[in-house]
Amino acid sequence: MDKTLKQVKRFYIDQFNQYSHHLAKIDKNINDGINKGHLHAMRLTIKNIKAIHEFLVMVDFNTKIIEKLNKKINKINKPLGRIRECQINRGLARKIVLNYSAQKAYLEFLKKKEKKSLSKLKRNISVEAEISQALLLNQFNKKWHHFDEDGISTKFKDFLLQKVEAIFQLQNGLNSEQQIHQIRKNLKLIKTNLSIVKMDGIIESKKLQKELIGVEQRIGNWHDFIVFRDSMVEFISENKEFESVMSINIDLIESDNLMFRHQLPELMNPLITQMHKELEEKKEPV
Repeated sequence: MDKTLKQVKRFYIDQFNQYSHHLAKIDKNINDGINKGHLHAMRLTIKNIKAIHEFLVMVDFNTKIIEKLNKKINKINKPLGRIRECQINRGLARKIVLNYSAQKAYLEFLKKKEKKSLSKLKRNISVEAEISQALLLNQFNKKWHHFDEDGISTKFKDFLLQKVEAIFQLQNGLNSEQQIHQIRKNLKLIKTNLSIVKMDGIIESKKLQKELIGVEQRIGNWHDFIVFRDSMVEFISENKEFESVMSINIDLIESDNLMFRHQLPELMNPLITQMHKELEEKKEPV
């Protein structure tokens, strides 16, 4: 078996086993709420699985099975994401919303949102869901044996190059938050897939590896504040009496948002240019 394919398969099976393990833990303790550690570990595992799925789609692995698996996983991931957002927003509100009455009302608003997402998660975690996922994974494993693995290593590097080039396109004329979200998604895909096949073998510069992680984290921090801003806007729409108080925080976040969007291309360009250069150099001659 191709070395890259072997590493992808090993990592994938390990992540799916972890997914089942975290799912069982969450299911067991769900009536007491969700432990932040379990939630973070589960979401990280799901992101790893979906990152591999995206690569496998690109190399013409069985798309139908991947779509079915993604559909099952999303039923868990979406409410988990909403719960995670509530947890982050709660922490930010306690630091930023200084008006006691507004903070208290907003925290109650988040509590209701989290409870709603928790109820949805409970409905989606079931024995049937776990069994069907296990059956799908079994089918997935069978497909490995019939998968055409010719040139997988080269295709893997091509996949990474595609993501780097997509970031180039997105950051040129950066004018929307959605573009930044897409840049972050592509950076996560690059980081995850590089970790599977050992980053040192493809991106050799340790400085570049650290920059990749650092830039992705900075965009992640930006994303947390954008989610917080949007949540406060929703809160105001239901609680007009706190509009003037909360609008101060929204305006501050929006000011930082505009500054970050202006600075991002300068932050990204050296990283993406160097990554593109190293990946091109690793390409095998045709």
